[in-house]
Amino acid sequence: MSDDRRGAARILTDCSLVLLDGKGGVIDEHAVAHDLSIKGFRAEMHGDIAENQPVRYRLALDEGCELKGRARIVWVQRTDFALWVGVEFVGLSWADRRLLKKSTSAPTANWMLIATKFLLAVVWIGGLLGFWIGIRSNFWRPQMFALLPKAIAAVALGWALLELLAPDRRDR
Repeated sequence: MSDDRRGAARILTDCSLVLLDGKGGVIDEHAVAHDLSIKGFRAEMHGDIAENQPVRYRLALDEGCELKGRARIVWVQRTDFALWVGVEFVGLSWADRRLLKKSTSAPTANWMLIATKFLLAVVWIGGLLGFWIGIRSNFWRPQMFALLPKAIAAVALGWALLELLAPDRRDR
């Protein structure tokens, strides 16, 4: 399917595919499915097939699951080396649809939150390490004790400013 007609998210993958005709005869048992989505896929195959032809398929997904069902050929493009076809699922069960949605959905990791927590951990570890080195040093210990009231005031003012500028939270 061309990009302008495809509305569902797809995953660029190579899955093993077996295509059968309506009577169960093998069209191609070594086909490869590309651009998998919940609506269909693009297949690279060898064999004779026509547009709007009903087919049955066996699709091996990456997770070790096998998807079986009925489909129809929406477009056919012949090249020198292979036959490319657009395959649209017909009568996909809710379990298969759910499996495909899980396979084609984007990762759910919140990378910004992970990076923020990592940087916060680096700051805390660096601060504690610097404090430990400063306490053990004969030169830095008096300076640290002299700056302690100012550091406490800066932390308190920073915390107060953060509370003033933070958006209202409903969990309070």
